[in-house]
Amino acid sequence: MNKKIAIGLATLGIVLVVSGVFTGKKINLDYEELGVISEDKLAVTDGKKFGYYDLKSNSVNLSYDFPQDTDIVPLKYKDGHAPYIKNKKYGLIDSKGNISLVASFDKLEILNSDLVITLKNKKYSITEIASAKEIVANIDNVTILGESNYLILEKENKSVIYDFVKKEESIDALDKTRIINNANDEYALSLTKKETTKNYYLNSKDNKLIELTETENATPMEINDGLVTFIDTDKKFFTYELATSKIRRFTGDYSYLSPTKNDLILVANSEGAYGYINDKEELIIPYEYQEGTTDFGNNGYAIVRKNDKYGTISKKGEIVIPIKYTDLEVLDENYLTIIDQRKRSIIDKTGKSLSKEYSGIANNNNNDLLIVMTKDKKYGIIDRNGKVIVEAKYEYISSSDKYFIFKVADRNYQIKTKEEIIDKKN
Repeated sequence: MNKKIAIGLATLGIVLVVSGVFTGKKINLDYEELGVISEDKLAVTDGKKFGYYDLKSNSVNLSYDFPQDTDIVPLKYKDGHAPYIKNKKYGLIDSKGNISLVASFDKLEILNSDLVITLKNKKYSITEIASAKEIVANIDNVTILGESNYLILEKENKSVIYDFVKKEESIDALDKTRIINNANDEYALSLTKKETTKNYYLNSKDNKLIELTETENATPMEINDGLVTFIDTDKKFFTYELATSKIRRFTGDYSYLSPTKNDLILVANSEGAYGYINDKEELIIPYEYQEGTTDFGNNGYAIVRKNDKYGTISKKGEIVIPIKYTDLEVLDENYLTIIDQRKRSIIDKTGKSLSKEYSGIANNNNNDLLIVMTKDKKYGIIDRNGKVIVEAKYEYISSSDKYFIFKVADRNYQIKTKEEIIDKKN
């Protein structure tokens, strides 16, 4: 029975999904790396050329060049197509390896199964894949708004909001655009036309472009979970809540105010020092930090920085984890990674040490298993409590949601599921 396996290509940051009975077995190939191509192909390189190994025919095609632009991953498929490189130019191939667009572009970005953004002679175009026809040409710059259908196209000192699914302009002839976004693909767009600025909210996942009424000529500063902070023409902060269209104005003289629905709000004074206020704008935690996290979260702590060191505080301002670390990274609400003198280890939310020190720790898509690297650059796996699951003896380890690939040595790889790793250890 065939199983889905996933292989990570370290050099190019690619994730592979192929079909085969490789789980728990070694793969020996005369090539240096494995990576993404398609259901029945492995991406490989001999160090000079890039191509694929066909699992069905056991044949190799090394006819592609390495990428010159690190933003473009060669042979990574999206909507049935993937970019390829030939003579330092980019083209497009379909899932069977047939050429859809000849390699003649300086840059290429797939929008959907019908359209790509292409760059040639320092000008961008929106190009149809089937006909190679440019439906919009001579564009100076293109901004892709997350996973939405919208692009910002800049041309001759004007901008338009372009819907590439409908293939039409939604908002045209803009003199200036300002874009604020966050990791959740929320956008606040400030669009100026004839000296009037209107603001819009876009969640690229539901693809709705919504005008934020009563915010005209205000400047969006930050966005979080449907809440946008603005500065008005009097240099005062206010927030706009998308769900209720409610505007809340603040009277204090702040240089920063975070968008949060929590009972404590992160603010900065005119000197750039950070503290926390309550709903009545009373200062609860003094201005004594260089920065802080917006939310205290379910665990009740916030990460703060003071004298270039990191720790955590409670809602009362009490220090929970001493402010003495080079950095802190949140794994989840109960676990953190601390960085001290370039050494990393796991602690719980109270500061209790759970693991020994490593040179590197990463969750790498598997939230309950962490890939670690020792000082002699050997890789292994631990869990959140610091328990060693796989001894640190491999040349490299990468993973997808369900699978791990272990580099045993050059041209020697081993693939296992997360369940196999845990069961074997138990």
